[in-house]
Amino acid sequence: MSRSLRLRISISILVVVEFIFVCLNGMATNPQKTISQRPDPINVGMVTLLAGPQRYEGKVIRTIGFLDVEFEGNALYLHEEDYHHGILNNSVPLRLTESQEKQFKEFSLKYVLLEGRIDTKGPEVPQWNGAIVDITRLEVWPINRSAH
Repeated sequence: MSRSLRLRISISILVVVEFIFVCLNGMATNPQKTISQRPDPINVGMVTLLAGPQRYEGKVIRTIGFLDVEFEGNALYLHEEDYHHGILNNSVPLRLTESQEKQFKEFSLKYVLLEGRIDTKGPEVPQWNGAIVDITRLEVWPINRSAH
């Protein structure tokens, strides 16, 4: 093998090793958060959330409410009656992606357990005092709960 060919192979190997080192070093110093590293949600009742969402700014919360998913009207209501009577003051808007709207549509008009982050500085202000964003959990809350 010629000397220049060996030199090019050696340089190529060094470049690949350097690239791997940089990648591994970047992962160690700037790891992405995984689901297991997310903070535990804070359990918050809808009344408390409606009364003072600013207390939870930027925090991940868990709450239960009546879900309405519709075009430009995604919200979590305190009660089903609030939805039927259009009492928007008893609701918190939900900032959903297009795919979330499709995914969550099956849960619409049901009571749900929801986890997401509170944002009180978004476009929903001043009409509302904030919104629930970055929703990571949504499931139907069972109607018939037996007493223990």
